[in-house]
Amino acid sequence: MTTEIELFTNTAGRKLAPLNSLLPRERRMIRNMAHAMGAALRVPKGRELVMHLGLGGERCNLEALENWVCRQTLDEDISIGDESLPWLMSKLEKELSGLEVDNG
Repeated sequence: MTTEIELFTNTAGRKLAPLNSLLPRERRMIRNMAHAMGAALRVPKGRELVMHLGLGGERCNLEALENWVCRQTLDEDISIGDESLPWLMSKLEKELSGLEVDNG
């Protein structure tokens, strides 16, 4: 399924696609993937990862993870679904382990 999504670019040069610009089915799939990934990797409920994974305005780590998943699928032009989950998990694990080393 291909959707025309209006992209915005923030000051850091990141392509942004607000989740509310997606179809309800796509939003739900992204949200479900983010929840599953967050649970699998034991992402804390706070805001510690908002600046690293999100855009900075999210209320919690899970919202930041939802935006991260959305950006990854757009940047890499991959479909949202079960087939992309292993790739996204691997990429997120690398990103989070990089944060642990930096903050270590």
